[in-house]
Amino acid sequence: MHRIVLLALGMLSLANISLGQTTWTKHPDNPILDLGDPGTYDSQHAAVKSVILNDGIFYLFYQATDDTYTQIALATSSDALNWTKHGIVVGTGDTNEFDSVQTCQPSVFNFGQGWRMYYEGMNTTLHKQIGLAYSDDLYSWTKAASNPVLPRDPTIPEEETGVSQPYVLFDEGFIMYYIRWRPWAPDNIHYFSIGMALSDDGILWTKYTSNPVLQYASPPAWDDMSVSAPFIQSYLPEIKTLWYCGVETSSGLARIGKATSQDGINWDRSPDNPILNTGAQGTWDDIWITCPFIVKYNNEQYMFYSGYDGENWRVGLATAPIQEPNISNVLARKLDPPNNLVEISYDLYTPSDEPVEISLLASNDLGATFDLPTTSVTGDIGSDVTPGLSKLIYWDARRDYPGLLTDSMRVRVIGITEGK
Repeated sequence: MHRIVLLALGMLSLANISLGQTTWTKHPDNPILDLGDPGTYDSQHAAVKSVILNDGIFYLFYQATDDTYTQIALATSSDALNWTKHGIVVGTGDTNEFDSVQTCQPSVFNFGQGWRMYYEGMNTTLHKQIGLAYSDDLYSWTKAASNPVLPRDPTIPEEETGVSQPYVLFDEGFIMYYIRWRPWAPDNIHYFSIGMALSDDGILWTKYTSNPVLQYASPPAWDDMSVSAPFIQSYLPEIKTLWYCGVETSSGLARIGKATSQDGINWDRSPDNPILNTGAQGTWDDIWITCPFIVKYNNEQYMFYSGYDGENWRVGLATAPIQEPNISNVLARKLDPPNNLVEISYDLYTPSDEPVEISLLASNDLGATFDLPTTSVTGDIGSDVTPGLSKLIYWDARRDYPGLLTDSMRVRVIGITEGK
């Protein structure tokens, strides 16, 4: 059982959206997925983009490179540490197809109609576009006849090279976050930005007219060269966290950070960025770390990521505790007469969106003690309060405590869950 409390000090708003800072620890057995033997399909690179936990088995989809091809491969594991490789599952297409040279950057999802894989394909023009494949079992995949489902737009300079690294979610329709890839040039090094597209069926897409939704930062910053590799976590229906890779101009290092948003369009970067750093010099991930993908497992968060040492890509793992339930942004104010109620607003988060029992205590000594129970309350209080933003409690303080509604009054919001 978790008991979570936060004090509302009169008219004071305590914070902006805040889910707390989590410390990520790289696994001592990294890299957890290494290169294959010389001459095999993943002898040069093994870079993760998507991980599915299904019926107790991890399915890790990665881009595998040998001396000639980059294609999409699959590995499975029961513990996320010991992996069985299953070979190429989505290979390159025929000569005249959009993915004739390369398939990579897979993102796999199931929205109730079987498994879908959105992936990057490249042809002989070296232009990148996004395709779709279907599967019933995660092993055998059939490419969509309508590929590419998200083509590049050569009239947009930011998409001259192509579109890549899709991440798709469903929220009253399909939403795709992807990178827009312009040609690199010495006088224009900002070659990645993150865009968004919308779809009713996941096949026909419309790009957001005000792209990008996340642009490189103003220098100097850890992500002032480019941003890429989007992955979305939804903590509440109204709060999304975008994990992404940022590249720094001065060092050339790529690291992992995050941003939060209430609408999926306007993103606020975390002041704690970067969240996950490159390894020490000479290690397997000392130049770039990218493509974060987070799965909840064994009461922890597992972040799978790709690491690069200047020669080869491999797959690593970092872990962090699942965040505790959280009450934030508490604000109390007196409403105008004639009702004389006190309105208390707050934001409520639980890791699995489980309901919470909310209660309210009051203080009449500036918060030194909270020994005044409240009974004349309505709104988002009592049992089974669902998580969300701007929850509201209305308290008739004059009925409970006639004459005590003064500037010394404070309230405390208490939440109790049955979490493990």
